[in-house]
Amino acid sequence: MNQTNRNERNASRGARRAAGFAAIGLTAAWLVVAVGGSGCSLVVSSEADQCETDKDCLALGLQGRVCIDKVCVKPSTAEVCNKCHGSEDNPAPPQNTEGGTETSIVSVGAHQTHLHDSDVREAMWCQECHIIPTTAEDPYHQDGLPAEVTFGVLSRTGGLKPSWDRAVAKCSDVYCHGATLTGGANPNPVWNVVDQSQSFCGSCHGIPPLSPHPASYDCVKCHQDTLDAEGGIDVAGGKHINGKVDVIDLTCSTCHGSESNDAPPKSVSGSNDTSTVEVGAHQPHLADSNLRRALKCEDCHVVPETINDATHMDTPPAEVTFGSLAKTDGADPSWDRNAATCSNTYCHGATLDGGTTTTPKWTDLSGSQAVCGTCHGLPPGGTHDPSDKCVDCHPATVDSNLILDIDKHMDGTVQYTTATASGQAQMSVEKLACE
Repeated sequence: MNQTNRNERNASRGARRAAGFAAIGLTAAWLVVAVGGSGCSLVVSSEADQCETDKDCLALGLQGRVCIDKVCVKPSTAEVCNKCHGSEDNPAPPQNTEGGTETSIVSVGAHQTHLHDSDVREAMWCQECHIIPTTAEDPYHQDGLPAEVTFGVLSRTGGLKPSWDRAVAKCSDVYCHGATLTGGANPNPVWNVVDQSQSFCGSCHGIPPLSPHPASYDCVKCHQDTLDAEGGIDVAGGKHINGKVDVIDLTCSTCHGSESNDAPPKSVSGSNDTSTVEVGAHQPHLADSNLRRALKCEDCHVVPETINDATHMDTPPAEVTFGSLAKTDGADPSWDRNAATCSNTYCHGATLDGGTTTTPKWTDLSGSQAVCGTCHGLPPGGTHDPSDKCVDCHPATVDSNLILDIDKHMDGTVQYTTATASGQAQMSVEKLACE
């Protein structure tokens, strides 16, 4: 990242932090304590020269500084909340109010981990877990230990009701650790285990989250504002663990398909392998061939009106729901995912006789299943005329060698000729199951 971009990111980060303090009526990055004969009171600085407010210090990359007398300074212990707890860096433990510094102590724990930028998000605010006093003498401030944990707005995102259990040093049902998501390996971390073992991709939500989330590992494809090009979290961008899911405007091919059409490859899991059921023969069915025009998605699936339709991004695999063409002339088609075959479909000759491959293998793209004779005999058996000269009866569809008009083959209708009294050929179109 160049210096210009870094400054822009720092400025944006500073503005967000300043806005957070403004929400509780404060403008300082850390609360400044004025020590005098009458005791301590919490005040803020608003002078302007090098800085106007504390967010200007943050925009300059001076974290932990406050704006005092127009200058970004690092307050001394005697001047800030850390007179009783915390350090020169910030007011949170260590040290705790009893002088403890070990992170294994519950009153110390992961305070600093939460109050500094990490690999997964920007620093948290004190008010996300505690009520910030307006003065040091507020009745609920120095009212005895332990300090109360009162979860803030972010923790309660999605209507959650988070809770803290001091006895086991765990918080639960917290948005920040994945309570609104699925598949997380450790959504209830232990507060005083501070060894980075609980903070990793997959601890709060699955990679990917469980269904109905798409089963794709290509996170950056949908979350481009959250991740960088390499797939790492863009912490400075501020769009991870921020109270909402930031997703690009999705199209069908965002999750499956390509620029050519919306069908695999790629599949929702990112596969391009036609030997897998989720990819298989989608593309041969959606392209014109020497046998018929391309099929449509709705010939085998219910196509959602919107991406967020309830039956769309549900539990995989996608449902196969045959359309009217596959059911022509009373055909009763079915799909066997385990065998990767469809059977009793009009499209593959279920209403005809003599076909050699009327139950084709979905994952066989060799071309051997899509030739004359696989769907019906040459000629078809049964009551069909025994002549093998197709062109005599179907001149609009075939000539002596191949199919002439792919719009008139496997279209649910038979185009054929009959002889009139004068011996002239006359075209007849009937709703039959043939070709």
